Amino acid sequence: MVGAGVAAPEIMIVECRKGPDVSGLFSEVAAVIGALDHFDRWRGRYAGIRVNFDDGLYYDGSVGPNWWTYYFEPIDVGEAAAPARVVDPHYHDLCAYRVERSMPRPRAAALVQRFVRPAPHVLHIAAAVMQAEWAGRHVVGVHYRGTDKWEDAPRVPYAAAASAIDEAAGSARDWLVFVATDEQPFLEYIRARFPGRVCARPMFRATDGRPIDVTNDDGNYQKGLDAVVDCVLLSRTNALVRTASNLSLCASFFNPMLPQRLLNRER
Repeated sequence: MVGAGVAAPEIMIVECRKGPDVSGLFSEVAAVIGALDHFDRWRGRYAGIRVNFDDGLYYDGSVGPNWWTYYFEPIDVGEAAAPARVVDPHYHDLCAYRVERSMPRPRAAALVQRFVRPAPHVLHIAAAVMQAEWAGRHVVGVHYRGTDKWEDAPRVPYAAAASAIDEAAGSARDWLVFVATDEQPFLEYIRARFPGRVCARPMFRATDGRPIDVTNDDGNYQKGLDAVVDCVLLSRTNALVRTASNLSLCASFFNPMLPQRLLNRER
């Protein structure tokens, strides 16, 4: 029984940022991981935790009321009837920042393994790509985050990314590079640099430097699906070359043993 004057434990509700402060998909995933870390460390103070993303860049009411469940299994832990409190926007951002800048990879990976599970249809799409194009090959994953990322991290020359791919391929004879990128010119550059060795999923990519979260013609649901499937695929490669991005950071959480090389860092 809760004593007089002591508040009953509440369910922590994690919502996505909205309006002018809207965040990208894997910035929101980072916020969820950070909130899970807080919840897990202070379980006695909370009745549970729930993720409810009912707005933002990936919301599509025709798919469902909570876009987290478009791509991941629901996170709804604890006592359903308990009072609830939404995590305030400032702490939401602190949770994401902690994951991005200071949380040890093993800790984040442990939380992801317990709570952040891709939806079955996401895993099915990824498995189909692997079966059709990767079977038996040494796969180097590369994630190149371009467009507006220069505002947060130094831009990496395409040639530097290609050199890192060469190094990651090493002495493997039958190897492939899986490319995840928001820039069509980067994909074309890598295809020209490594003819016959490039795998990339067809999707909307920027040709003019504008961020694809905002300009994407594929629709809210599809652009999120493409991002999550690419993240899962990057996590299944043999080695990862990446630029500063929460997408490829989360790929490293899905597979904490994956060798990775980061080509730049957030400023």
